[in-house]
Amino acid sequence: MSKVSNDNFRTALVQSLRLHAMLAEDHPRYVLTAELQALDQPLVGVSMTVFSRVHYRLVSTADQSVKLDQAIETPYTAAFGEAFLGSERLRVANEGSIRANIEALIKRIIETLGPA
Repeated sequence: MSKVSNDNFRTALVQSLRLHAMLAEDHPRYVLTAELQALDQPLVGVSMTVFSRVHYRLVSTADQSVKLDQAIETPYTAAFGEAFLGSERLRVANEGSIRANIEALIKRIIETLGPA
């Protein structure tokens, strides 16, 4: 089974937040915690769909109010044409699901707080 390490998930999350100008180096207005709760993977398949579920919590540093507290679940299907080997298709599906999950988080933050 292909896995997503905590370090790889954290790196992807930090890079995505930085890309969207949502990462403060000093004096952040919010603290975000993320817990990868599940990575549901198929055992075999021609097309492989992976579902990732991550619980996010966003808290204001000014008054400790919770701005976001929810789990986001996203699928990604890696088609046979994306990779010949099943293990490689599973890796592609894992990465795609995590990427979609982070994109959904960023959209949710913008909906909640407005653009950065």
